[in-house]
Amino acid sequence: LERQANPEKIVLDSRNLQAVPLLEGEEAIKVLVLSNNSIRKIDHLVSLPNLQVLDFSSNKLAEINCFWSPSNNLAGLRQLSLGNNQIRNIKNLENITNLEILDL
Repeated sequence: LERQANPEKIVLDSRNLQAVPLLEGEEAIKVLVLSNNSIRKIDHLVSLPNLQVLDFSSNKLAEINCFWSPSNNLAGLRQLSLGNNQIRNIKNLENITNLEILDL
């Protein structure tokens, strides 16, 4: 019901996820919430060209290094939440030129 009410938002928080699910066919998604899981690596964001808000808070991320590649362009991302993780290293955020909020 939540998905039908807001088709531009996917909330997958507190589901014991250990990896980012493959979200094929979800090009319209603007908000993706994956907080309070056990995710260790950020991947599978290739098919989300309209993503504006991404929440990975309270996971088990140690390195942030995969936000831009020729096949993974998240240039429209405006808000990135990474608080309450185990981050030691952050790279490749300079290509997200529309980023307004970075929560570490």
